Amino acid sequence: MSLKKFLPIMSISIALSLILSYIEFLLPSIGVPGVKLGLANLIILMLLIKYPLKVPAAVNILRILLAGFMFTGPIAMMFSLAGGLSSMLIMKLATKLKVFSNIGVSVAGSCIHNFAQLIVAIVILDTFNIIYYIPALIVSGIISGVAIGILTTIALPRIEAAANR
Repeated sequence: MSLKKFLPIMSISIALSLILSYIEFLLPSIGVPGVKLGLANLIILMLLIKYPLKVPAAVNILRILLAGFMFTGPIAMMFSLAGGLSSMLIMKLATKLKVFSNIGVSVAGSCIHNFAQLIVAIVILDTFNIIYYIPALIVSGIISGVAIGILTTIALPRIEAAANR
């Protein structure tokens, strides 16, 4: 399959995920510093379910780079790349196994995202003292994963129905 076939989908997806990233950038953290819902992952999860890995990978990488340059900066971009790429790979694996619901796939991705970012923080700060953050990351990963999974389950059939009209 050629990139040309996926270009319109990728363009719209990058734009939507960038808008969701910006909205989330404007919102304050929910309870735990640095913890966000991960609204852009709604787009990535839908793409992972419907398309080959190269489509969501390209969208995710471009969205992270653009958001980093526009809103957050290079350090946050590093955290986002680690979390975004690791979560995307685990979610693609989970969708291929076909034993998890969208919610389960999203929770797995969200938790891995948080762990990858924790590893980056340990490396950057050169300390394991932040390991105590794991319980908060697990809870926030489950909550955000469930929320994004539910939104995906609701949105995906509606988008498919609209596309088939």
